[in-house]
Amino acid sequence: MGDLFAYFSKLRDFKLQLSIFLVCFVVVLLDQGGWFDVGQYFNSLIKFLLLVSGLAVVYSFLELCGRCVKVLAKVIMQRWREKQARQKLRKEIKGTVESLDVYELRVLREIRGHNAVRMKNYPCLSSLRRKGVVNVINASNYSSYVEFSGICKEFLENEGWQRFGEYKRVAAHRVFSVMPHAELKAFRPFVNKAMDVAPRNGGRFNAPPSFKVYNRYVDSSIFSRVELNKSYHMDEESREALIDVVRNTL
Repeated sequence: MGDLFAYFSKLRDFKLQLSIFLVCFVVVLLDQGGWFDVGQYFNSLIKFLLLVSGLAVVYSFLELCGRCVKVLAKVIMQRWREKQARQKLRKEIKGTVESLDVYELRVLREIRGHNAVRMKNYPCLSSLRRKGVVNVINASNYSSYVEFSGICKEFLENEGWQRFGEYKRVAAHRVFSVMPHAELKAFRPFVNKAMDVAPRNGGRFNAPPSFKVYNRYVDSSIFSRVELNKSYHMDEESREALIDVVRNTL
């Protein structure tokens, strides 16, 4: 009997434990109900088996619950760590986007509304890729196929695009505030109007010297529309930054 108890106490198969318990339980019920008589000796043995297997089932169940709790705690901790890492990435990309210059913001504006865009190889593309803002899917000598990184796209859709005008204004203000006075004076026509158009001489445009200054920024977010050496339409937020700088500088 002691060997039998030791055997059941070491039994780890939950299905076998449960099967023995159920069989013994049914036999005891049938015996007590008078369906058949298992005898005094076997009745005691079966009740003993019922007790031992019942204890084994309870122990296995508690052990299983303990394992489930450990697995669940591990999953919860992993999810929490992933959430913390995601929040850290969001915070980093937010700071990155807020500090982009006018050339980098131009790239964001060009991709906006598209899954991916083929654009010419702007010098700032490599820096945007290093900063985790964009992914360059395919590149050639003259152009690249560009898309937003996953975390940047998520940030822009949730918050960034609503503040994009502010980003452009701040970036333009940084440019105009450090611009030499000679260059800044070239932008004075935009203080009173959003567009500067080259004068015509017959059927030809005569680009004034100021347009040479404008051409340095045609690939930036400062201008929203450009016809090279013909007309330049300044972005509204950039124009607000220009007016503020001109009024406090010139």
